[in-house]
Amino acid sequence: MASHTAKVMPMRTFLLYLFLTSLLLSAELAGRFKGNWSSNASGSSGEIQLTVKPGADAVQTSEASFSLSGAEVKTKILSLRVAGDEMEMSYQFGNDSTQLVSALKGKLNGDKLEGTYTTTYAGRDEKVDEGTFKTTLAK
Repeated sequence: MASHTAKVMPMRTFLLYLFLTSLLLSAELAGRFKGNWSSNASGSSGEIQLTVKPGADAVQTSEASFSLSGAEVKTKILSLRVAGDEMEMSYQFGNDSTQLVSALKGKLNGDKLEGTYTTTYAGRDEKVDEGTFKTTLAK
């Protein structure tokens, strides 16, 4: 009987390990991130804030804003895809005469969400800017 118990306990431990590992791997990127963006083309930079809320209503509940020449720019989220520790987000911003769309691709590493962005004119593929962003989960 003792040998049977010895064989069952390692299997239970192994199954528990697999379950806990799957929980960790299935955790999705979410939260409020603050940091900076920097243009590769113009040398401009500023602050950026992203609130990522994955789920069925992610586009309606997530937010993005950034500063440009010291002014805060509000955006409208167009799309959001979160897969594990990776995120793709697009948002629209601009004024009455010009609307732009930025597409971000980022990866979470610990509490840091970093990646790249590309900005185009809304409705066109003409690139306006591209660069990087680096944020940290706000506590």
